[in-house]
Amino acid sequence: MFSVRRGDIYHIRGDTGVLLFQPTDETGKAVTDFQATLSVKQDINADDYLLQKICVDGKFDFRPEDTDSLSAGTYVYDIEVHTGDDVQTIGPYKYYLMPDVTRPVKG
Repeated sequence: MFSVRRGDIYHIRGDTGVLLFQPTDETGKAVTDFQATLSVKQDINADDYLLQKICVDGKFDFRPEDTDSLSAGTYVYDIEVHTGDDVQTIGPYKYYLMPDVTRPVKG
């Protein structure tokens, strides 16, 4: 399960997920030439990133291996967007990584 509610991400550890992303300018027009990075940290003051994703073709693609080794918990994330010389940050928001019951069977 992967969902976004009021900016907060809810994600079951080890699940796939896609976050669609389309920035707009101040007039509401879609910006097409941009780079965006989503970063997850333990808390707002942490130095280390737990997870970083690059937006490709308007989406952040989450794979099972992105969260398999992380502990379930409440983290923070933001999205930094570069358009030309401008930099804008969206967030921070909460990133809820929920525990999973079923884990891959190791053979």
